[in-house]
Amino acid sequence: MTKHTHTQCLSNNWILDPEFAYKLIGCLSIAFVLGVLGAVAMYFYASVMSETSEYRKNFNNGYTQSRDFFEKNEMLLAGMIKGVDFVPGSAAPASASERKSFYLESLSALDGRKGILNLSAQMRQELRESNVNIIYMDRAAGVARYVLNSGTNRGNKLKEVFEQLQGVDWAKNVGSGLQVFQLGTGSEKKSYIFESFSPRLMPNAWLGLEIPHARVQESIMSEMTAAPELGVKYLILDKGGRVVSGVPEPDPGKRGSSDFLNALSSKGDGFESYGAPVFKLSLKKELGGGQRWIVYYASYDDVLWRMRYSVVFGCLVFLASVVSAYIIMRYVRRAVFLPAQEQAVQLLEREEFNRTMLKLAPVGICVFSRKSGELLVQSEKAKAMLASYVEMGGCRATLRDFFMSIQFTDGEVPYRTGVTTFTTNENTPRYIHVSLAELQYNEQPVLFCSFVDDSERRNAELMLASAKEAADEANAAKSTFLAMMSHEIRTPLYGVLGTLELLANTTLLPPQRGYLNTIEHSSSNLLHIIDDILDFSKIEASQLALESGQFNLIELAQDVARSFVSLARKKGVELYCCPQPDLPLLLGDRNRLQQVLNNLLSNAVKFTDSGKIVI
Repeated sequence: MTKHTHTQCLSNNWILDPEFAYKLIGCLSIAFVLGVLGAVAMYFYASVMSETSEYRKNFNNGYTQSRDFFEKNEMLLAGMIKGVDFVPGSAAPASASERKSFYLESLSALDGRKGILNLSAQMRQELRESNVNIIYMDRAAGVARYVLNSGTNRGNKLKEVFEQLQGVDWAKNVGSGLQVFQLGTGSEKKSYIFESFSPRLMPNAWLGLEIPHARVQESIMSEMTAAPELGVKYLILDKGGRVVSGVPEPDPGKRGSSDFLNALSSKGDGFESYGAPVFKLSLKKELGGGQRWIVYYASYDDVLWRMRYSVVFGCLVFLASVVSAYIIMRYVRRAVFLPAQEQAVQLLEREEFNRTMLKLAPVGICVFSRKSGELLVQSEKAKAMLASYVEMGGCRATLRDFFMSIQFTDGEVPYRTGVTTFTTNENTPRYIHVSLAELQYNEQPVLFCSFVDDSERRNAELMLASAKEAADEANAAKSTFLAMMSHEIRTPLYGVLGTLELLANTTLLPPQRGYLNTIEHSSSNLLHIIDDILDFSKIEASQLALESGQFNLIELAQDVARSFVSLARKKGVELYCCPQPDLPLLLGDRNRLQQVLNNLLSNAVKFTDSGKIVI
């Protein structure tokens, strides 16, 4: 069943079409390249995820540093406010040079009390080393002053600070926490963190820290500075989503910046990956008690630049896979597919050739399964002959059964080549020439039979034998007739020769003597001709025997030449007989030699038109 299916597959022209092999190779090449492309894509994806994780880690570390910085200062400010002692307004302040306590007066203070801010020497030292100043503001009195000035600030920002806090909606911010803002530009830029006092004790009073913006920026950019190759940037936004500061300073008028800011305003805090038209990674987190948002971000260009070696490696791998696929598939096509296709075509051609040969073969060819007796292959000539009957063991059986009944033993092949006689359906005896052999076909033992109807040849041989026998009989009758006729003609001819011999003994004139000699010679030739005819009949009857006797060759040659003188004279040809005079007598058959000379001289005279003939 499998081989039959395989043969059917081979018979499909679309499988054996050369284009099919090319398309199959192309599909395999595309599948291989797509597989490599998928692997490269997975490699790119893993690289992107790795880089994204690296950026995310940098963002989180940067945010942790900035958050810790702000929380540290917020806690410091909150601790200062909580540590303020309220005393009666009549208490006198200590000298300015040695004071460790700072009096905070407010027109709106409860019962005219004063607040006393106590700072240890260590705290003051730390604040001075950090260039952090403490500012106190009384909105009711309309004043703002430095409680602690490290002495490093070059510009006094108290007026701007007062104006900044003066615009705060106090009703909304009572007990609401911090106010964070920035003032100044360049190296004079400062960051401020203010927190209000108790609304019961000092409702219009604020205490704040003035911090150099460079220190704020340093805390924010610590991770950025540690890994500059990442190209991380940051933005600080206010509660409304407006840009307060950033590195680099953003340009809100640019399309990319505005798209990014709009995307940030629509998202909450957390890590985000923005596609077109932003193409950025970002981490947005709160700072300063919700007064500010800090955003760490990086462009996809930076990410791709970081991945440039991975991209180049992946592209090289993909290119190498394409080239190797082309080379391998080209080799496979030449070394595997094309030879296999050629073999398949040759197999199909051989099968078609065998079928055509079976169809046109003038002999009967068939193959039987030894196990089941199934007819596997048969030629056109075998179809009609296999239905004929043959005598086998006194019973009539088909020719097929006769072939299957033959057993092969000890490697010998009975009836391998032979002739058998069988009777057709019309009871007509026929002869077939049979050749048998046991072979393997389609993995099973089979009986190969080759036979031809030999009846016509046999009949032709019988007819030829009958015809030969009839011809032999006719030839014998002819020989008998010729012998009889030669004998009948020879008897009166002997009488003529005897009479001429008697006439020669009489007295004749010279011309008469010449005529007599000629008649006598011609009669002798006629006798020789009759003897030749008799010799032919003897030859056909295989009864001719050569005679042996002495004879004179000169006389024989002259006699033969004399009988052809008249014919030569008529054609105008000169005839010469010039034998060697001293020739001895020869031993042989004079009559046979005379017949030869007669034939030769007759042909010479017949085919010579001019000149001379010499014996």
